[in-house]
Amino acid sequence: MGPRTLAPVRTIGDDERRARLALRHGLAPEARAADAATLAGALAGLHATDPATVFLAARARLAQPSVQGIERALYEERALVRILGMRRTMFVVPADLVAVVQASSTRTLVPGERKRFAALLESAGLTDDGPRWMRATEDAVEAALRARGEATAQELAQDVPALREKIHVAPEKAYAAVQGVSTKVLFLLAADGRIVRGRPLDSWTSTLNRWAPMDRWLPGMIGDMSTDVAAAQLVRRWLRAFGPGRLADLKWWTGWTMGLVKRALAQLDVAEVALADGTPALVLAEDQAPVAAPAQPWVALLPALDPARWAGRSAAGTSASTARTASTAAATSAPPSGATAASSAPGRSARPTARSSCACWRTSARRPRRRSPRRRSACARGSARRV
Repeated sequence: MGPRTLAPVRTIGDDERRARLALRHGLAPEARAADAATLAGALAGLHATDPATVFLAARARLAQPSVQGIERALYEERALVRILGMRRTMFVVPADLVAVVQASSTRTLVPGERKRFAALLESAGLTDDGPRWMRATEDAVEAALRARGEATAQELAQDVPALREKIHVAPEKAYAAVQGVSTKVLFLLAADGRIVRGRPLDSWTSTLNRWAPMDRWLPGMIGDMSTDVAAAQLVRRWLRAFGPGRLADLKWWTGWTMGLVKRALAQLDVAEVALADGTPALVLAEDQAPVAAPAQPWVALLPALDPARWAGRSAAGTSASTARTASTAAATSAPPSGATAASSAPGRSARPTARSSCACWRTSARRPRRRSPRRRSACARGSARRV
């Protein structure tokens, strides 16, 4: 069954699409969010493959941003949670969205990942029964983590010797590497909703986290919601934040099959509209009223993986697809319709920088490495896979 759509109502042009992003993403001055958890919920999550992106994306949208406030929401109040989500990438989402993302996006990854890892273990000679080895090791890791309360991968490897094993990944490929099995074991435990990433080892830009049992970190948050029900809830949030959107944009953002996208839409009341170039797109049926431009001209300095930059990467007219390179140290006035300025050129995943009068927001600026066209394309698709 396809999505239930009303007859095409009107055209939503480029200026209105920018206005929607400005107001619903908290980019316009009058639309700033009060706290990071509310913001992440409104945007259906903040991209978190690069840890700094969470803080920089929030800073561009909060009325009173601070590193300490965002860290408090993540690690003390636990109103925000860092999980593997859409497109097999990391997101920070509000606690009430964890079960939705888990059921719609994360859970479907597990069977294929387990099958591949079991085959890799067997081909490496670590075991002749990959699934049994995985079950035993995962149970031992979870038991060790419960005994410690929180722990790093290195600390867990002291308790579970199997985590110290190494395997060769893609030995005959140009990207061959030797990888510790701890990376994959922790990945699978997190994808199953058994453990969760906690506070980083160092500063807010660190890529290494402590781990904790999920049922202690967020009791009762991982339930047995059906995939289709969860998918519909997530699509509703996406259309509210990013609509109008094309089917192709929604499929790309979620990383789902087109079948799941259509099943999710079939549970919602949506309307078809036309974009400026005549391309059909969808909005929620109750969200067809015209949206006026923000009261004041605005400009936003956004990190490379910011939600607005990738809102409609292949659809002309959005702030995401019309972003221009700009220095993070200064910005020129924005046109009345609003525009976003990226901290790196579209399609790159350079280390973000943020300069302000407050030194706590700065990250070390390094000269971007040259990337091959193939690698650059992967970054642009948001397909970096970091645990």
